[in-house]
Amino acid sequence: GDLDVPTEGGPSPRGQLTRRFVRRASLSEEKSRMILSKLLNGVTVTKMFQTMFGKMVVTHEVEVRAVQYDSCRVERGDLFVAIRGTQSDGHRFITSAVHNGAKVVVMDDDAAMPDSYFMHVGVIKVVVPDTRVALAQIAARYYDAPSAKLSVIGVTGTNGKTTTTHLVSALIERQGGKAGLVGTIEYRIGAEVFPSTHTTPESLELNALLSRMVAAGCTLLSKPTDTPVKYRAPDGTVAEIIPLGSGRKRM
Repeated sequence: GDLDVPTEGGPSPRGQLTRRFVRRASLSEEKSRMILSKLLNGVTVTKMFQTMFGKMVVTHEVEVRAVQYDSCRVERGDLFVAIRGTQSDGHRFITSAVHNGAKVVVMDDDAAMPDSYFMHVGVIKVVVPDTRVALAQIAARYYDAPSAKLSVIGVTGTNGKTTTTHLVSALIERQGGKAGLVGTIEYRIGAEVFPSTHTTPESLELNALLSRMVAAGCTLLSKPTDTPVKYRAPDGTVAEIIPLGSGRKRM
């Protein structure tokens, strides 16, 4: 079938079903190419090596086809972000990503691959302090900041987070609105339901999911979170947090 089983090409996503959902979603929303300088807008870049075959490359002239963090999914013209997973380090798969056609590599370990390699293969090297943070920022740019177009409500607590997110969504829909939901059991886009194996997908998949919610007319997203304040999440979303109860134990 279309289940995309993780291979050796970098850190595995946070669930095979999550990945299958994103693949299906992408079939209905083709993204246009984006200029590299726009993708990196707001990203802290500590170093950029952009000498291709002896010529300096200007970032606003470089088009990126898609953003990937799995080297096996990289195609010609993509931007590859080398993130560290629980079992593997994406920096180990930079050569694989380049072989598959990556034209830009974002990394936080400058020593993982020398500048001379990138000059030889004609690929732009971008060094950032933290690639997981950079991936979230780049993903938000690539999908046109979908969380900014939604009212995002995060629910935190020891127990009851999933139930509360469903209640919030139901209240919105009862009043004629359309809500999205990201939970431990399922993802929802209005009446559409998709199975989930993790509370929060990787930031790239999450922004693709939010983008689809916006396109479907959703105005609110509810999701569980472990952070009991108003915050900008590592996945790039900005949320108002609802604490359940108070004190040492929350219900």
